[in-house]
Amino acid sequence: MHPKKLTARLCLSAFCLNLPGVLYADPSPDPTIAGITELDAVTVIGTKTERTLRNTPGVVTIKTRDQLQRELAQSLKDALRYEPGVSVNNQPSRFGLGSINIRGLDGNRVLVEVDGARVADSFSIGSFSNAGRDAVELDVLKRIDIVRGSASSLYGSAAMGGVVAYTTQDPADLLEGEQTLASRNRVGFSGESQSNYASTALAFGSADLGALISYSRREFEPYETQGGRAVSDSTRDVSNPQQSSRNAFLGKFGGVLGDTHTLFLTLDGSESQSDTNVLSAVSRQSLGPTVIDTTSLIGADEGERRRIALDWRINTNSAIADTVSVKAYGQNSETQQQTLESRISTTRGIATPNQRSRRFQFDQRLRGAEVRLVKTLESGALNQRWTLGLSTIATDTEQLRSGTSRNLVTGAVSSTVGPDVFPVRDFPKSTSRETSLYAQNEISYGALTLIPGLRLDRYRLSPDVDQIFRDDNPGITPAGLSESALSPKLGMLFDVVDGLTLHAQYATGFRAPPYNDVNVGFTNLQFGYTAIPNTELKSESSNSFEAGLRSSSALGFVDVSAFWNRYDDFIESFVFVGAQPDTGVSIFQSQNIAEVGIRGVELRGQLALGELHSAFEGLSLRGSAAYARGQDQLNNLPLNSIDPRKAVLGLSYTQENWRVELISTAVGRKGRVAESAQNPLFRSAGYATLDLLAQWQITDAVRLDLGGFNLTDRTYFDWADVRGQAASNPGILRFSRPGRSISAALNLNW
Repeated sequence: MHPKKLTARLCLSAFCLNLPGVLYADPSPDPTIAGITELDAVTVIGTKTERTLRNTPGVVTIKTRDQLQRELAQSLKDALRYEPGVSVNNQPSRFGLGSINIRGLDGNRVLVEVDGARVADSFSIGSFSNAGRDAVELDVLKRIDIVRGSASSLYGSAAMGGVVAYTTQDPADLLEGEQTLASRNRVGFSGESQSNYASTALAFGSADLGALISYSRREFEPYETQGGRAVSDSTRDVSNPQQSSRNAFLGKFGGVLGDTHTLFLTLDGSESQSDTNVLSAVSRQSLGPTVIDTTSLIGADEGERRRIALDWRINTNSAIADTVSVKAYGQNSETQQQTLESRISTTRGIATPNQRSRRFQFDQRLRGAEVRLVKTLESGALNQRWTLGLSTIATDTEQLRSGTSRNLVTGAVSSTVGPDVFPVRDFPKSTSRETSLYAQNEISYGALTLIPGLRLDRYRLSPDVDQIFRDDNPGITPAGLSESALSPKLGMLFDVVDGLTLHAQYATGFRAPPYNDVNVGFTNLQFGYTAIPNTELKSESSNSFEAGLRSSSALGFVDVSAFWNRYDDFIESFVFVGAQPDTGVSIFQSQNIAEVGIRGVELRGQLALGELHSAFEGLSLRGSAAYARGQDQLNNLPLNSIDPRKAVLGLSYTQENWRVELISTAVGRKGRVAESAQNPLFRSAGYATLDLLAQWQITDAVRLDLGGFNLTDRTYFDWADVRGQAASNPGILRFSRPGRSISAALNLNW
């Protein structure tokens, strides 16, 4: 069945199955319409215990399900469009959304997790291999928590740059009061990516003990661009033709068992598929007397993620612990990418057509467990809350590239494709084991709260060298790795006066050298370069300082913070280190940079204008801004990973059953860039955009969400999307953001 017909039937089925309850449902008011105080939101991500945002050291932001729906977010890039200091890059030629950037650190330095289970690493090499981390569909979530800055003292090596934590829905999120059956349903489209989507969630049982089943499907195309040259070569500045889809499933069963136990079993996963006609790769190149014409390049990419998890909480109220939490999970993630390339090689007037087939596989299997104990001690004015935890994660990672080249004249088939003799492993099969013990104490005495913490990490990397890796990397002996690190932190909160809080935090970070930097092996003699292992890499470490003020009252709130982060032995992948004396082949190797520094300021706030005068009742103003500056201290060069300064300002008007908001986003020009005089890089210009969001609660059970984006039809670029692009790139508009567009979604809940 055609995908669009399938989506239509799914939407119709979901609506028809739930239609009897639509006109009779009586859900609680939508908090995005009723209004909430942002700083009163509770997070467990910042300290692994429940604390409101106003009482959490450092900066943690929350995107609730209602916010995501109100903003018509259908991808993580959409979800973070109004979050200065955080960005997601997009690769428009083929691979789509990629790395998350928090305060200038990105890639695998940012921990991404679902209900406490890590999402697989990203990995890319060459032009035809790119395993990203865009593996979670937003419609199965109830919130996203973002920790800005190092969180290694609680989350270990993977959280050096911060944490993006997805939390999936529970049965209790749908079942309220005495309800025994409830459902949420949503259908919509996005004009920015020409996407159609539908989701349905059904919960039954009770709010205390129940089950939830959720399914969503999204069909989408690349983001629209502001280009107009739909040609078949590298000057193409509109998106390549692409059809993509993703299915996501969530099943969660459990709840409160007796007086002391809470138990949940979760099954979730997603599968995605994307077919791309990479017209921008059509090209001609000359290699001596031979002219090579790439006449077509077709990509077929698939991704799959499966997770099973058990969460068990025991209210013991014993002398040792008030609560004991046990978490165990297993997750398998697989990426498969197939590339079919047609070429014609012409030498001295003789043309030889051939077809190249490449296949890339990246698989990662994770098994994790964590035990956490929480104990509260009270002694007069002094209160303490101890958190002790033990966690272990085992990760098995393997990658393989294979392919063939077929001469279409003679029919001869060869495993040599360009510089590669397939099959190829760019690093050996690798197993890593991380065992961690951490302790934290939240000490409150009057107006002062101190939160010291300490984590001990033990990291072991073991390569499994097979014949494929040996054949492709003669003379290279991969090495194992064993690292240990202590990561202390100290958070502080001080209530200066009622409604005014000073917050500060010192945190250290640790990141062990990853498998693909330690033992990489890749050679391209055709273009004269090779990447070699570096078994002497040191672990990265960081020292982060942050301080700020939070003020809140009936008028609203303001939160301003400044941070300074220093990173020692920062690992930079594939640095040019010289050339082979006999062949002249360039040698690249991952290296430690002695010191990198990033500093910046962030601001966010909200003002309820109705508190100033009754004529402004229902009006509120919210805003946020971020500025950061990064420097490679050793080479005295700016860090290209730093996003330009950004500010967001929104004016909203809320009534009983409807809401509108006008949002302006202003981004500065990217001025400081590390580049060579021979290869200048493209620098994104400053810009300002205007969006309009609207919600209409038609009945208690029916809501319409509408959004108009980039109303002024401004041509602009996100730095995250164009970072590293040449200034002379004739197809640069292919990386531009969408012009004026409209999105809409209809929600039926009962």
